[in-house]
Amino acid sequence: MLTNFTKSKYEIGKVYQTYDYDLFESHAGNRQINETHVNKLIESFQKERILSHITVYEENGKLIVWDGQHRLAALMRLQWVIYFLVVEKPKAVS
Repeated sequence: MLTNFTKSKYEIGKVYQTYDYDLFESHAGNRQINETHVNKLIESFQKERILSHITVYEENGKLIVWDGQHRLAALMRLQWVIYFLVVEKPKAVS
């Protein structure tokens, strides 16, 4: 039996940008969001204007946040662009 294969629209190792926050889902193993940390990131982003990407892998058409859930939360609240690096799904998650 053949399985339908949908080619990913994201290339491994490439950094993308988006304002579509609905693309992202939290990884089950991520820490809970710490509001104090998010607020400190917001202050830092507003003051320094230096952003770093989050790291995601693609699964079932969604981008799973592997690293950067606090940065993502801060940038979403600011309604700023999200830069994200796409990596292969880590073996620890398979």
